[in-house]
Amino acid sequence: MIIYRLHQHSQHFNELKKNLTGISPKVLSQKLKILERDGFITRTIHENNVIRVEYALTSLGFEFAQTALSFKLWAEGNVQHVIRAQKQFDAIQAKNEPALLQEA
Repeated sequence: MIIYRLHQHSQHFNELKKNLTGISPKVLSQKLKILERDGFITRTIHENNVIRVEYALTSLGFEFAQTALSFKLWAEGNVQHVIRAQKQFDAIQAKNEPALLQEA
């Protein structure tokens, strides 16, 4: 979700915190450090009247975000095929279960 948010535009810590519900500031800070260490994001400190930290995707992070978006779109476009395959599999399994129980 952090990469998704930063894919839209660079954001300050408080903006990220506001847009990412269900994550504590401590966990958000830890995840941002991991993403920075791994080369997915950059951290820029702006020293105006108040020190503000801005996070942005690197080219690696942007490429990852594009790949993840492609996967998301593929999954959304194919979810019905997956559900149909699951139902077919479950129907076959249900037919075969009584025979398996008799063999045991």
